[in-house]
Amino acid sequence: MPNLVGQQLKVAKKTLKSDDIGVEQVIERQSKKPSGSILSTNPSAGTVVTKGDSIIIIESEGITTVTETVQDVVNQSVTDAESTLSAENWA
Repeated sequence: MPNLVGQQLKVAKKTLKSDDIGVEQVIERQSKKPSGSILSTNPSAGTVVTKGDSIIIIESEGITTVTETVQDVVNQSVTDAESTLSAENWA
C-alpha cells in the first residue's frame, strides 16, 4: 500500500488506479490540512494489498468557519465589557 497521506485525493486516486487498487469509501473530516488532502488510509501505508483490493480514504474537508457577531464593548469598563461578553457566552 503506497503512502498517500498529504496528497490531494485526485492525485492519490490516479496512483491507486495505476496500482490496480480501488477506493471503497472516502470519508471527510474537518482538519487544519487543506481541503482534499488525504489524512489517512485504511489499510495504512506499507500494508501488503493485493491487486483488485479496495481501501478507505480519510480526506480533509478543510477548516469550516462560521461568522459570528460579537457585541461592541469598546469604551466600556473592563467589568462592564466582561459582563456583556459573559452574558453572550463569549467570556
